[in-house]
Amino acid sequence: MAESIIADQAQWNGEVKYMRKPFLFVILLFVANSVFAGSFIVNYYIKDVGMEALKSYISSKKLAGFLIENDKNSGIVFCEGKSSGQDDKYGGSLGSSISKDLKCRVVYSLIHDSDILLVQYYRNGKRLPDYNSWPGYFEGKEPKPEYGNIDKFCSDFAVDGSVIKNILDNKQQHFFADDILAELAKVISAPTYLAYASYNYMPDLLIELKKDNARVSELQ
Repeated sequence: MAESIIADQAQWNGEVKYMRKPFLFVILLFVANSVFAGSFIVNYYIKDVGMEALKSYISSKKLAGFLIENDKNSGIVFCEGKSSGQDDKYGGSLGSSISKDLKCRVVYSLIHDSDILLVQYYRNGKRLPDYNSWPGYFEGKEPKPEYGNIDKFCSDFAVDGSVIKNILDNKQQHFFADDILAELAKVISAPTYLAYASYNYMPDLLIELKKDNARVSELQ
C-alpha cells in the first residue's frame, strides 16, 4: 500500500511539472480577463474609392453603419451593423463584395475580446492570404499566429515585408490584439481609429473620433 501511494505521488508530481506552464498561462489569462473588459471590434478599411461613391453603394445595399474619414485622405473606415455580431464568414463576404463591386482594396479586421485579431485582405474582390493571431484560441492552445504569403499586401501598401512580418508575428509581444492592429494601421498609413472603431461602440466613440479629427457619417 505504501509503495502504491509513493508511486501515485511520483506520478502526480510528474504531471504537475508537465502541467505547470499551461496551467500558469490559463491562470494569468483568467486574471487578465477578470480585470480587463476586452474589445469586440469589426471594421472595413477601404481604399481607392471616394466617400460619395461609397455612400451610394452602401445605401443601394441597404446596409446600416458609420463611415469615418479624415483630412489626410488615408482611406475610409466602414463600421457596419450586422458585422458587429462577429460572424467572420458574413464579414468576409461583405468585404469581398465591396472590393469587387467598387474595384478597390478592403482590409477586413475583427478583434474578439482583445485576444484574437483576424485580418482579411481583398483586392478587386480577390481574397489574399488571411491573418489569425491566435488560431488555437478556442481549443485552449497557446498563441501562435498563422498567415500566408504577404508579398502582395506589402507591395499594395508600400511596406517592407520584414516590418509587416514582425507585426504579424507579434515580435513586440503585445498582450492585447488591439495593439497589434494599431501597429499594423500605423505602418500601412491607416488612421489610428482603425484599431478601435466599431459599430457596437457608436455613438459613444464620437468624442474619441473627434480627437482624431475624424468625420463620421451615419447611414441607416
